[in-house]
Amino acid sequence: MRLPATSQRTSTQQKILRAAIDLVVDAGFANLTIAKVAERAGIAYGNLTYHFPTRDHLVSSVFDFWAEHWKSDLMAKIQGVAQGKSSKPSDLVSVLVSDAMARQKARLSTELWAASNHDPKLTKRVAEIIDESVELMTETLGVNSTHPNAAELRAHLYFLLTFSQGVSVVWGGRPKGCSKGQAVAEIARDT
Repeated sequence: MRLPATSQRTSTQQKILRAAIDLVVDAGFANLTIAKVAERAGIAYGNLTYHFPTRDHLVSSVFDFWAEHWKSDLMAKIQGVAQGKSSKPSDLVSVLVSDAMARQKARLSTELWAASNHDPKLTKRVAEIIDESVELMTETLGVNSTHPNAAELRAHLYFLLTFSQGVSVVWGGRPKGCSKGQAVAEIARDT
């Protein structure tokens, strides 16, 4: 999965994180080891451990790197809906579902969410990512947090994010030949 560069990390750190993400997408979270990431990144083991001393540190950084880009990408799409390029609530659902069905994003998010079920620190981070995303979506949509219906909107956004994660699990591994458009149409037909 190709993610854009960020100014907060060195080019070596970004190279390591991209290699770790590619490894998770290709081989699953269980196969994420420092040695395999170093090999995939084409750097020495010691160079990787200089930047990420332990697997836990690497995993935490992968979560943060992925979350940073996921939220940025999601917000760009939500802003398109909020700016009137699309005015129907169903278009917001389509944005979330379509994003969740991108094969590599679906595989990565499914692997990271599954890993969070076994690690309390990652579980906490996933909850923070979802909370941050809901707040950003609420702000992007221009909702006043004191409005009586703001809590209801937040609840719906939490549901949509959870639903889109479920879509990732189910449709991220959709059969070859089944396009994302076909899968979105099938989901829309079934809901």
